[in-house]
Amino acid sequence: MEPLHPAGLRPGRGGKHPDLAHAPAERQTMTFRPKVLQAEPGRVLRWLGHLLVPGIFDGAHEFALTPTAMGTRLVQSETFKGVLVPFVGKTIAGTERDFVRLNEALKKHLES
Repeated sequence: MEPLHPAGLRPGRGGKHPDLAHAPAERQTMTFRPKVLQAEPGRVLRWLGHLLVPGIFDGAHEFALTPTAMGTRLVQSETFKGVLVPFVGKTIAGTERDFVRLNEALKKHLES
């Protein structure tokens, strides 16, 4: 996998439903096609993904960029909803660790 994305998301096709591959640590790579909700270059990227059908396990993901005196602040967040959420705490915790790894790789890449 590319150095910038050791734990993260590799973009595929563009458009309203891009193919994304999530390569989590110690788990099998998952490919999904979220719906892009907002894409403003240099400001925000938000999408909504579903497991099988909406309402079972949904993830709303956001990358928000804010100018600061020192450069740019990136905030990455994800909100999970659906009937399976109470039963997949271990998966969500693993996803959070993967996002931390992605953020660290991105920081290292941008500061090099």
